[in-house]
Formats: sequence, structure tokens, C-alpha cells
Amino acid sequence: MPANLFTRPLLPAAILCVIALCASAHAQPQPRMLQVSAGTGFVINPEGNLVTNNHVVRQCRQITVKTPEGEKSATLVATDAEHDLAVLQLSEMGGTRTAPLRWNIDGLTIGEPVTVIGFPGQAGVEGHSSTKKTTVTSLQGPEGQQMLIQLASVAEHGNSGGPVLDRAGNVIAVISGVSQTFWVEKNSNAKPKLVRQADVAITLHALQDFLHANRIPFYESQSSGAYGEQAIERNALQFILPIRCIQGEATSDLYDRGAYLPPPAPGFVSNPK
Repeated sequence: MPANLFTRPLLPAAILCVIALCASAHAQPQPRMLQVSAGTGFVINPEGNLVTNNHVVRQCRQITVKTPEGEKSATLVATDAEHDLAVLQLSEMGGTRTAPLRWNIDGLTIGEPVTVIGFPGQAGVEGHSSTKKTTVTSLQGPEGQQMLIQLASVAEHGNSGGPVLDRAGNVIAVISGVSQTFWVEKNSNAKPKLVRQADVAITLHALQDFLHANRIPFYESQSSGAYGEQAIERNALQFILPIRCIQGEATSDLYDRGAYLPPPAPGFVSNPK
């Protein structure tokens, strides 16, 4: 029974928003459905640059980030499709802090405890974070990729682009996708059986190379202490933020699937040109 292995993106959570378009004095405003996706990002410098996944923002017509001061617009300034990385520029930095990137991950070991913080699912769309403890299960990708690591699976749709933190709260990787291993019966029509699933994250080395190549500054930390879960979460939520991406008008198949229709958020939904 050969095992068939494949990796899929950890897709951003898709939602729909309702807006009212401008109308003339002789017509009533007509609601319009827009397809919106959501993911996670983290601020890496005082200039307001935010790291996320390329697949979170690659089809955006408009990007906003929910900060402690409210919704802020953001622009895409750099992408790396091969390593699934992107950098945004916030329109205003406000009081948001910057993430500490671990200066070196050469000492990273299998079994090392880590924390994944992000904004998955409908709760994430509404600005509620999720914190999950997990462990490093492999120091390479599912096909031996050196620029990936694997974690015991805890991530959900919407965690894409969020950081993986060590015991000192330093960024050591960026959540990107999920690898799944299936058993496939030879000469059989039986449904493949899922035998293993792991989160896939982009390594710190790949992130640093990407930032250096684009001349984007970042802060490196040599802190190696171990902090409690609440302290890590409290500090991290000052630089980890939810990202919203307006992709365009919703298609009829999304209506048919009964997608959730939240009310428009002031300052967020607009009519993209």
C-alpha cells in the first residue's frame, strides 16, 4: 500500500460582506456582495511593515488591517511566490509594537514547544485571536524542503501568515500550509485514508533572506528565556494582527453554498474600483 503525500495551502477564511452602493437621488441604494478573505500578519519594524503569506494577499483589490486603533489600509510592497511570503505597508503605525525575530534557529530541535497565534475562522474575521501550543515535528518540509519546518497540526483557515513563536516569544517561522499523508490501496477504489497531518511553516532563514533582499528592516532578538503562555500571548498580540482582503464581487456559487454574511464594518468595506 503506497503512501501518497501532498501539501496544500492553509487557505485564508473566506467570507462575504454586504455594502450599499452610492445611488442617485432618484434611486434607492442597492446592496452589493463582495468576496472577502481573512488571514494573519505580524509587524516587523516601526515603519509599519507587516509580514504575511503571499497566498493571503495575492488577489486583493483592497487590503485592511485591524490594529488597536481601528481598521487601517495597507499596500502590498514585496512578494515571494516561491516561498509564499509577502510584506505589507500599513498606512498608519499607531501604537502597534514590532515582532522580535529570533537571531538564529540553528539550535531548533524536534520536540521543541512553540506557540501559534492568529485569527482563524469566523471568530478571527471578527477580530478574536486564537493561541495554540504545539511542537516542532520536523526540521524540513514534507518533501525534504530545507526552507520549511513542520509542526503538530493545530492551525486553521485564517492562521495563514501568522508567526510561530518560541518559548521566549521570538518569531521562528511563518505558518503557510498543511501537509497530509494518505494511504492508498493499490488496485482499489477505496477512499484514501488520512494517516498523518502536520502544519507547514516557512523558516526564519527564508524570511530573513526575503527581507534582506527587499531591504526591509527587522528586529532580531537574542532572548532565550522561557515565558509563560499568558505572557507570550499578551506580548504577541501587540504585533500580530488580522488581515482582510477584498477580492471582488461574490460569485453565484458562494450564494448557493450559503456563505456567512456579516454586517459591514465601519471604515473597512468600500466599493473597490
